[in-house]
Amino acid sequence: LNEFKEGLVLFELLEQNIWNESAKDTVALQNYYQNNKTTYLQPANFIGEVYVFNSKSDAKTYHKLLKKNYKVKEADFPMVYKYQGRFYMNDKRLPENLDFNSLGKNVVKHNNNYYVFYIRDKKDEHQSTYEEVKNQVLSDYQKQYEDKYNQDLINKAQIKVNQPVLDQ
Repeated sequence: LNEFKEGLVLFELLEQNIWNESAKDTVALQNYYQNNKTTYLQPANFIGEVYVFNSKSDAKTYHKLLKKNYKVKEADFPMVYKYQGRFYMNDKRLPENLDFNSLGKNVVKHNNNYYVFYIRDKKDEHQSTYEEVKNQVLSDYQKQYEDKYNQDLINKAQIKVNQPVLDQ
């Protein structure tokens, strides 16, 4: 029960002295973001669908129909997989060494499968704005603030080792 109370006291101390204080300091947060901008680079990505086929002819036909914006019945084409969503180039579901700029233009062969990409939106690597990553900046800044706070406590503390008790 005592450990639980001490845990609550520690939580309250961290909340008052670190988390709330660092969250209030908007100037420090902006400065932290400016000084660590490279941490918040967004990698190249695309939003769309990835279709995986066993048959090269099915993949090519499906790709041509998609390029011409035909309504395609997926049931007519036996797919191995279909993935939807946002994809980053290091996604394990995608073939390795894809050329980001040519995505969606051709059928891609990889491991005896054929990949067809339908791209709805594509973004090159770009710098996130402060507003886009504000929560991550706050989290990173609070960790740095907490580390500094802990180091200050260690520097102020006078630590004495009770050698007889330690030797027991």
